[in-house]
Amino acid sequence: MTVPSTDVTPDGEVIATAPITLFGTDNPVEVVARATTIAGALADVIKQRRLYKHIGESDHVFVEGWTLLGSMLGVFAEVEWSRPLENGWESRAVARTLAGRVVGAAESMCSRSESKWKSRDDYAIRSMAQTRAVSKALRLPLGFIMELAGYSATPADEVPDAQPGRGAQSKPESGPVPASGPSLDQIKARLLEVASEHHLGAAALDLLIEDYVPKDATAEQVRTGLIELGTNIGRGKHDGGVAPEPPKAEAMTDDEALAAGAALVGK
Repeated sequence: MTVPSTDVTPDGEVIATAPITLFGTDNPVEVVARATTIAGALADVIKQRRLYKHIGESDHVFVEGWTLLGSMLGVFAEVEWSRPLENGWESRAVARTLAGRVVGAAESMCSRSESKWKSRDDYAIRSMAQTRAVSKALRLPLGFIMELAGYSATPADEVPDAQPGRGAQSKPESGPVPASGPSLDQIKARLLEVASEHHLGAAALDLLIEDYVPKDATAEQVRTGLIELGTNIGRGKHDGGVAPEPPKAEAMTDDEALAAGAALVGK
């Protein structure tokens, strides 16, 4: 049980004082327990209302999620000032308790040097500067709770522009798109079944695999080679384990490989 903080005046009067922490207790175990409870409730709302966006490996929360977290603890952010810059706006926000105690403050800006904002109206740029300042002011005292909820402590509006919308996932900057269709394990399992159906022993199958899959093959080349081999075995081209001709010079296209893989596994 938490005992309210008190103080004694020179006249001997006992008066209540503001709690040491936002959780009404200075007991570290109780602080963690209460923060964890709040984080659990917060996470549910953020997920259900899509108050975040996914960037890289992290989920970043919009200002509505931060103000919700603040209200759970009686902390509210207010904009102290906004002022124009040469090509944008900057703003300062302060986070206070209901008793008026300042628990966080931050300054932020938004300018037309950012590609997303270069052609936006002045009011929109000013509003974004304020939004960023509010989120950041709340982040300073409450960021650890957002982390406990499973989200990044960096507000979504502070993340570089050209990112996807709410609840969406950003696209990878580079690299191939992972192949869809049957998994490699499914393809291998079906290949063994097809080989057994056509009376191909393990030794004969290994020799055929060497013909279809290069020694230094990538995972995708292995996948394509096994699909092609399984398809040809199913068509009877390797009955008896003897290949009448070397594998064809032209490899399957991605679409052909995916279609053949799906047909192979689907048999």
